[in-house]
Amino acid sequence: RRSPRAKFYEEIIGALEAAIGLFPDTRTTESGRIDMPAAKALLARMYLYNEQWDEAADMASQVIGHYGLELCPSLKDLWADDKTNNEFIWTTEFTEDDAFRQANGYWSWYAMYIDRFPGVQTMLKWTGYGGCQAIPSTYFMDLFDRDADKRWSDLHQWVWYYNDPADDRNDMFDADGIPQDRWTFIGMTKFYDHTRPGNMSELSDRSYPVIRLGELYLIRAEARIRSTTNQDLKGAAEDITELRKRAVNHEKPEYEEAMKVTEEDMTLDFILEERARELFGEWQRRLDLKRFGRLIDQVRIYNPDAKDNIKEYHVVRPIPQTQFDGMPDWTTLGQNEGY
Repeated sequence: RRSPRAKFYEEIIGALEAAIGLFPDTRTTESGRIDMPAAKALLARMYLYNEQWDEAADMASQVIGHYGLELCPSLKDLWADDKTNNEFIWTTEFTEDDAFRQANGYWSWYAMYIDRFPGVQTMLKWTGYGGCQAIPSTYFMDLFDRDADKRWSDLHQWVWYYNDPADDRNDMFDADGIPQDRWTFIGMTKFYDHTRPGNMSELSDRSYPVIRLGELYLIRAEARIRSTTNQDLKGAAEDITELRKRAVNHEKPEYEEAMKVTEEDMTLDFILEERARELFGEWQRRLDLKRFGRLIDQVRIYNPDAKDNIKEYHVVRPIPQTQFDGMPDWTTLGQNEGY
């Protein structure tokens, strides 16, 4: 039968609180294993989702300040496909071992299809074949200061070399921002995987990060802004400053100035946009828009493909048919409104 939202969070948070009472207060040496910092990091995320601001800030602080975790100083090293680092708190593991291996398509979802251009072919060391699952919107691209913020230049395939210099963003999108060519777009490179056994293979031993330390700084900053008992805008600005250190392009003083933040910047609008800049592709955006109460409005304003189709009831997803198939009487649960 249908349970209220609060009951779900009671179960989730209760289980995580119980877990941190059982784990050794140390970090595991085995990649992919659940340990104390993983449990605490996920608990901080759940406190944030459940609007327990002070608890979220405290739990994030515990993760940030202990266990030997640290922000990777280089964005390229953070997302390198052949390295591990101390920022990833918990990862799901993939392997090329024949007994266990499975497809890992993350790298292709955000990549364009390049082979259709004359004289260009897929190369493992340059690009995988594009899966074209997610095309960035013009809104998303405009969130970045492209000169100052290396999260743009270091983590997007933003230059392609071919013989039509007129084919730029204005050709990719019409005046309303609707993609004109869904095979050609600025791709995200976070999950590029050059360790695969071949150009067209999806097999991989690259791990996928479920949660990382960078998110904990964002959790704590947001919780400090939202707290009704202990608001700390100065602390929030310090969190964002620490997170942005590796994203600053130091080539020119004006770039460094553009990336600075102050207490006055610490608003919910800023945090929502900063989470987009830092966590793009990491499966947080829809949840963020929903919990901020912005999903419907943002889609209607910034997603011209979906603006005429999205309805208020789309804030909640439909219950899958497979859930009903296993029930003696599906009406005891009932489908979500609108579906």
